[in-house]
Amino acid sequence: MKRSTFQRILAVIACLAIFCACLAGCSSNKSNSGETANAATTETSNGSAETAATESTGGYKETVTVALPEDITNLDVQESNATMNLVIQQCIHDPLIKLSADGQSFECKVAESYEQTSDTTWQFNIRKGIKFHNGNELTADDVLFTFERAINSGAANDKVAMITAVNKIDDYTVEIVLEDQISDILYYIAYPTLGILNKAAVEADEANGYTIGCGPYVFDSWSNGDNITMHAFEDYYGGVKPTKNLTFRIMPEASSRVIALQTGEVDVCIDPPAIELSHIAEDSNLSLLQVSSERMHYLAFNMSGEPFGSNQKLRQAIAMAINKDNIIAVASEGLGTPAVTFFSQGFGYYDGYDPYPYDVEKAKALLAEAGYPDGLTFTLYYAGSLKELMSQVIQSNLKEIGVNVNIEELETAALKSKLKEGDYEACVYAWANDSAGPDNNVRPLFRTGSSSNRTHYSDEYIDNLMDEALKETDSDKRLEMYKEIQTYILDACPIVPCFYETISVGTNAKLQGFQPDTSGLHRFYDCYIEQ
Repeated sequence: MKRSTFQRILAVIACLAIFCACLAGCSSNKSNSGETANAATTETSNGSAETAATESTGGYKETVTVALPEDITNLDVQESNATMNLVIQQCIHDPLIKLSADGQSFECKVAESYEQTSDTTWQFNIRKGIKFHNGNELTADDVLFTFERAINSGAANDKVAMITAVNKIDDYTVEIVLEDQISDILYYIAYPTLGILNKAAVEADEANGYTIGCGPYVFDSWSNGDNITMHAFEDYYGGVKPTKNLTFRIMPEASSRVIALQTGEVDVCIDPPAIELSHIAEDSNLSLLQVSSERMHYLAFNMSGEPFGSNQKLRQAIAMAINKDNIIAVASEGLGTPAVTFFSQGFGYYDGYDPYPYDVEKAKALLAEAGYPDGLTFTLYYAGSLKELMSQVIQSNLKEIGVNVNIEELETAALKSKLKEGDYEACVYAWANDSAGPDNNVRPLFRTGSSSNRTHYSDEYIDNLMDEALKETDSDKRLEMYKEIQTYILDACPIVPCFYETISVGTNAKLQGFQPDTSGLHRFYDCYIEQ
């Protein structure tokens, strides 16, 4: 079933809301936008000991099995915002509020209600009787602990940076005080990395206590490179889920995921390769679900090192030499949309500035102006089969202007470590705005010191402007600020936005309670199969 890269290329050659939020109680409209994002590894997994072939109970299939394209990297909900990590974590942990599945409102979760009591103060009223998985009752102390711990975390710190205090009013009421009016605060409070932790459990066991949540599923085990298992929480305040067990199998090899879906070993296949989509669509036992995605794939330059960090014209020359249509055709079989900017579509999105149209001759001229008339050689890192194809197209494109690109695959964890240390020249990566607020399009990617700032970009002007935009309450002024942020950063060129991916998920035709998320942050805690 799996075609070679050469065959894919031959096939390609043959065929070539304005933001408004009305906050009241537990309902709030949001803009039509969608992080995170991460590349899959290509090491083949042998699967897990548990498969989907389990007995049914109460009319439902006992175990639903999901094939993941990559392993998770951390079980601490506050230490990673990688998409697959959050897919797992949101089954185990619930935040105060959560974005609805359709992305159009906020739902109450741990909080039964909330209100804005002043320009800078929000009050959240906690449901009484919520139990953690260890039987402890959730109170305001756990909420305070969660937010205070987030300040020094690796992935939740940016979500609480604008909070000056979290005050306990009583055991079931907390008050969140902001440094200023913050337009996107509810998006951040609803983000999965602020799932409420059990204070007693974490303090008693710092190595594992953070796996104790109050969400619909209880964490059982994580076999690195193989599987993650969990079971339905009998005392879940939202009602016990019909699927007794959720098993996530780590299957980096895309074709293996599809085969496992076709044979019934798994019930869900995330990100099947584009070449296999017709096989899924034509199988009466399966369903193919697709959504236009906010997952933006991009080329990143290391702004803290050479040769790119100090040479803007060099970065611009590379950008102008990249054929985004070819990348979409080869890497995703034509399923995608060229990206002009790094913003997800919705409030703040601006595509009226396209500084780097594909132009080989202009790219060559810029390269000479940058001090490289005879070209140069650099290494491009990637993880996963889609990124491999993307890297090969970039390699081929840049060869036309005399630039030699060595491409090197790393496992996801190794790539993230290399990027964190700034030990690279360039890489291909992905980002999806799964918190949905416009600020999340820019702060994680470009804020000085952000854990998701893969380029190590740092500019005081942009840091200040994104803060001003976050606090601005006039929509027109805010739109102008995001327009300026995008044009300024695109001109600086720390990244080259390449394309927005079409997200595909293959499922057992009987699977219910699931729709693909536009950011890739899929919700599996509501899915079930009736027998």
